Amino acid sequence: MVRVLTNTLMCSPRLQILDLTGADLERFQLSLISLPSLVKLNLNHCDKVSDPMIKKFLKCCPSLKSLHLKSCEIEGEMFPELSLHYTPQLEYLDLSDCMKLTDAGLIEILKKFGNNLKVMDLCYTNITGEGFARSHFGFSPNLRHLDLGECKWLTDVGFFSIFTKLGHKLRVLITSNACFTGEMFTEKILFQEQVDLEHLAMERCQAISDLVLVAMLSKLGKNFNSCRSRMQSFQDEAYCMTTTPRD
Repeated sequence: MVRVLTNTLMCSPRLQILDLTGADLERFQLSLISLPSLVKLNLNHCDKVSDPMIKKFLKCCPSLKSLHLKSCEIEGEMFPELSLHYTPQLEYLDLSDCMKLTDAGLIEILKKFGNNLKVMDLCYTNITGEGFARSHFGFSPNLRHLDLGECKWLTDVGFFSIFTKLGHKLRVLITSNACFTGEMFTEKILFQEQVDLEHLAMERCQAISDLVLVAMLSKLGKNFNSCRSRMQSFQDEAYCMTTTPRD
């Protein structure tokens, strides 16, 4: 299969979408392949795919816009070795369920791809976010959609730091079943004018108090139109607060 796949791709310079979901790529000869027209690559559930192989894929796919790496063995900390000459302008990045991904690795990935990134999925990863608090690097000025759902190790400091770095143009934020309390989110972020979310998903965030949840919803920007939270009554109450004319 590996030989057939290699030979096929060697003859497909105009290929734009490649779906290798679940494939065994351990012996895949990427050095023989060039895919200059490829814009979408799906490597979901390829359990042999780690940082070195991803670097090889990126070198042979200079036009890549969408990269799906769900459940891969990605750590991210080897990405500084990737030359900027071989760095595609990614707009969509799925790192969900990449259990080896670290805060340091995520930061290195964003240093390479953050400028054009619009959608990033980090759900079911083990990041804490606290690495962002120690970094002075600016990230992802165009990010619109961020999924942090099921990130059980995400802390209040980490969440605040991630939002500070990534949230300037964010429109959709998903934090379902996360364990942070939201206190820093309410006190420090939501009083700033740049918060202009349109959708916030916070189902099963049991550590967030009723008071914090209502306060968060009441302080969102004028474009905010939907929220999925633990109880619909909280959303209704906050909606009334946001639509009541202020003196």
